[in-house]
Formats: sequence, structure tokens, C-alpha cells
Amino acid sequence: MFLSGAVIGVWTSAIGKYYHKLGFGDYQISLGAASFAIAAMVSSLPAGQIADRWLSSEKFMALLSGGASVLLFAARGKTEFAPLWGLLLAAALLASPVIPLGTAMSFRHLPDAPRQFPLVRVWATIGWVLGAWGLSSWQRLTGRGLEDLVILSAGLAAANAAYCLTLPATPPMRDKAGRSAMGKALGMLRDPGFAFFVAVLFVVQLFSAFFYGRGPIFVCDLGVHERDLSAVMSVGQVVEIPTVWLLPFVYARFGAKGAVAIGIGAWALRFGLFALGNPFWLMIAALSLHGICFGCGRIAATMYVDTICDRDARASAQSLLSLTIDGTGMVLGNLIAGAVADHFRRAETWDWRSVWLVPAVGCAVCLIAFTAGFRENTSRVKAA
Repeated sequence: MFLSGAVIGVWTSAIGKYYHKLGFGDYQISLGAASFAIAAMVSSLPAGQIADRWLSSEKFMALLSGGASVLLFAARGKTEFAPLWGLLLAAALLASPVIPLGTAMSFRHLPDAPRQFPLVRVWATIGWVLGAWGLSSWQRLTGRGLEDLVILSAGLAAANAAYCLTLPATPPMRDKAGRSAMGKALGMLRDPGFAFFVAVLFVVQLFSAFFYGRGPIFVCDLGVHERDLSAVMSVGQVVEIPTVWLLPFVYARFGAKGAVAIGIGAWALRFGLFALGNPFWLMIAALSLHGICFGCGRIAATMYVDTICDRDARASAQSLLSLTIDGTGMVLGNLIAGAVADHFRRAETWDWRSVWLVPAVGCAVCLIAFTAGFRENTSRVKAA
């Protein structure tokens, strides 16, 4: 989890600004920011099927991380959009399933997963923070620019590939009736309550995507130097660490519905604060809300999915969530964000207040719909 998070922290914390610095347009920035999302949409379910039915998870994760490292290294020095984006997208196709597969592995091996998993998952956040800080520190020490983010990510992915081989043996599980794990995961959507749960989180991700592509540019427009950008952007992940540590207590007290509602509400508040645009300390406070957004919104959703999925389809169930939310939701959200940003563009900058009001209102509507319409499935019996 730590190494997987570090790869993503270096890679994504400043990628929007890096594309902007290279002179790419709004839609190219959106496509660049959506690389991981497109990858999650394409590779999540096949990766879950492979891990659940065909190949040991630890070996598969090593192959994925090693391949991502090679592709990231090949992206060094590329300044044209097509080759740079193509290589990063290919690397993301391999890297994006690693955390969902690690999540499924954790739930399979931990004796008390509801209590222990957040304490494992938090190391991905710690890795993200130290990866982002490492990029800023590297820039300060060397005087180099954001272009080194691909090299640092490549090195961390290579280290992750080696470490994955030391993880507990997690062979695939066979279904006696011969049913595919992917089919079992997709069959969960026949439950109206679960379908509604996924649908609301999908819409929330449409709006949260505004932050990932435009947030770094917005922060630089507020006066943050690009060498400090990745460190400033990690404020939310710093807050995410204690949030995830406390998540077992929040989940036990309020359930999946309450925990996820807190996350959606934090998104709405965050974008509302961004729309204010000042003072600067308030913007830092808004950035810090990411910890609550992701910890309560996304990780709590992961925990809920494990409580209602079949034991031999864990990786596929987590991959389904990743495909729908991290993949499809993020891809479409980045395209919507690009269109909104283009509409509110003003010469060399944007009307940020108008840009951020769109996701603020959208997340507020999602919060109302979720609290009014979602009912937890408490009767689901896990298959042995």
C-alpha cells in the first residue's frame, strides 16, 4: 500500500500543472488528468477476474508494477502530447488495479478486516504524501522542474514490483459451479440498493474530478510556486491519515451510510470554499478536507462492498467499484470539467468562482439524494 500510494502521489499530485506547463489545452489537460480513470475503466474488471480465478495476486501485482515502471521510464523527456499521454496511459492501465487487488488481498488475510483494514489502507495515503513531498524536495535540491515526476514514479513502481513478491501467497479461488468472478461482481448490481449506492458515488465522482485536473492550476494561480505544488497538494492526504485511523470507529458508529454521507458532504463543502477564492488559509483548509472526502467517502465504500460480496469474488467486486467510480466516473467527470473550464476561461486564467460552484452544487444534491434514498443491505449472507 505504501509503495503503490507513493507511485500515485509523485505521478498525480502535479500532473495537471505539468501538462499546463507543456502548453497543452483544456481538453488535453483533462485527458491527462483522466489517465488513471481511463485505466481503471478498462483494466479493473479483467484484473479482478485474473486475480480471482487464474493467477496468484502477489505475482500478478508484481507483473503489473514492473510493467508500469518500464513504461514510465520510457515517458521521460517526452514533450509532445500524443507520445507522452500514450505512455502514461499505458502505465496507468497496469498500475491502477494494484491498490484494488491489494485491498482484496487484505480482506482475505486480515483476521478482523473491518477494524484492521483501514490501518493497512492508510499506508497508501502516507505513501502518497511522502511521494508528493519527495517530488517537491527533489525539485528544491536539484533545481529541476516537474519533468522528473515520471522518473521518480518509475523507480517507486520498480520497488513495488519487487516487494509484491514478498507478500502472502494468495492463489485464485475456483467457483464450484464454474461461474466467473467478473460475472458474480456484475450480478451485485441486480440489488437495487447496491445499484443506487454505486450510482450516487458515480455522480459524486463526476464532480470530484474537477479537483484532480484543475486543482493544481487553481493552487498555482493563488500564488503557490510549482516547486512547492506537490507538497501543498498533499495537505489533504496528511489529514486523510488520522481520518482513516478513525474510520473503524466512524463506520461502527454511523454505518456505511453515515460514513459515506460525511464524505459526500465534505466534497460539497470543499468546493464551496474553493468558490470563495480567498483568504489563502481558507483554501488550505479546503484542501485539507480531502482527507475526509476520500477516507469517509471512498474507503468506507470499499469496506461496505466487502461486507456484501461473495468471498471468491473479492478482487472482482473491488474492481467493479474501481471501474465505476475511479474509472467511468472520473473519465466523464474530467471531460465535463474540461467543458466547464473552457466555458469559464478568461484569457490566461479562469473564472474560478463559477468553475467551483458547479461541483459544489452537484455534490450537495448528491448528499440529499444519498441520505434520502440509500438503505444498507444488512441481510446479505457472505458465501463461504
